[in-house]
Amino acid sequence: MDIEFLFDETLEEQENQINQILKELDKPNKDVDIARTFLRGCLLAFRKEVKKTEIVKPRQIEIKKPLVVKQIPPKVVYQPVVSHQEVKPSVITKDLIFDKFSNKVLASVTIDDSYKIKQPEINDTDFKVFLKIKKKKPVDREKAWNLILKYAKKYGATGHETNIKYYIVNYLFGFGKIEPLLHDSDIRLIKCSGDSNILVNVNGKDLRTNLLLTNDELRNFILEICGKLGIKITRINPVFNFSNIRGFKISAVVNWDDKKSELIFERI
Repeated sequence: MDIEFLFDETLEEQENQINQILKELDKPNKDVDIARTFLRGCLLAFRKEVKKTEIVKPRQIEIKKPLVVKQIPPKVVYQPVVSHQEVKPSVITKDLIFDKFSNKVLASVTIDDSYKIKQPEINDTDFKVFLKIKKKKPVDREKAWNLILKYAKKYGATGHETNIKYYIVNYLFGFGKIEPLLHDSDIRLIKCSGDSNILVNVNGKDLRTNLLLTNDELRNFILEICGKLGIKITRINPVFNFSNIRGFKISAVVNWDDKKSELIFERI
């Protein structure tokens, strides 16, 4: 805070008057000396009584910025984004057919969005042995096995006898390509249509297999089944029905023209 001093003009005028009187009294005179001494004492006392006035500048008030209340944005809770991805079906594997002597798995299946059968692989030599034995038409499995040993040794297929036996048993004593399907107790329906993959229904779900029958193969297959069962089927009567074969009801329609034949196995 700054301080300024202000002198009263009236007091200054009075002081000048006294000084003027003192000048007049400076002239030689005894009474005057007394009066001069008195007046000088009064002037001295007067000066002591004069007070200097302090003038205080007004205090500056600091103007502060108005208080701004900070707006706090609401807390945002981020929810994880769930991607609706396609749920892949669970994979199921099952063993279907075993070799009775070695306990080797000969046929198995992998089930996801389709029905994939895995069977033994055979080479050209093995297939040659297979065709030779099929042509011989052994009446039972024991005779078929003896023929397998004989021709495997003759044509150089030793060590592949079990794989060859798998196909001999399926095609001579079973239902050929669809034989492994009959070993799956979860299959409710088997549908074969010419020139397309065999379809199955597994516990209420329709699946496409990796097994294919041409129209010619399917027609000949149906005729073979009819021959084994002693059923006569002709162009005039191309429909075949059988009530119970290995726990299935079988129905078929044979077409000799361009139309597709059809064979259905339905579990009883």
